[in-house]
Amino acid sequence: KSPVFGIMWTLIFFSQFLFASLIFGHAVGENVVADDRALWNQCACTSGAFLMAAMWTPLFAEEKPWTFVLSSILLVSTAIVTTCGAVFSKAFFVDDPYMKFGGIATTFFAGWALVAAGLSVGIVTRVQNHGKNAPERHDAVTSSFFPLVLSVVVAVLAVVFSNPVFPAPLLFTLFFVPNIFRDWKIWGAAIVCAVGVVIGGVLV
Repeated sequence: KSPVFGIMWTLIFFSQFLFASLIFGHAVGENVVADDRALWNQCACTSGAFLMAAMWTPLFAEEKPWTFVLSSILLVSTAIVTTCGAVFSKAFFVDDPYMKFGGIATTFFAGWALVAAGLSVGIVTRVQNHGKNAPERHDAVTSSFFPLVLSVVVAVLAVVFSNPVFPAPLLFTLFFVPNIFRDWKIWGAAIVCAVGVVIGGVLV
């Protein structure tokens, strides 16, 4: 029911469609991109990630413990593949504006895939602890270390690869968590993400 999902996927689809259109127009004009090998690797990873993400829906819709586990594995794999694509793109270290835009779009996709993977792992944990109806128990009071751990992961990616976009999707998502300032793990994760964005920006 959260608007986050619609916002994120709209941005991902729109940015990737725009990137594909720009690259197609670039190729039709017989222009050469700055690094065709990096572009190929990036696009291959992004395409594979979209295919895996598409398979997630029918699996999760079954709402059985084993399908929750498989869908979680699928999302973790999607996050790994998109992260590889973002790294291959070298978003902030290419002069080609097409490659730069595509790299940023792919990194945003990777950041959201990491968030989705974290949510999926959290759902699997609740299913194993409380039964298959656990995802529907909105009244249950839960507190998890997943956001904090995930914030460290995306912040490290932002610093290691000098890409401040990695933590942005998680940072945005955290502000939609109810009672964000009552759980130190949530606002702590937001601080870690913000630090990752700042340090990644400074390195760029």
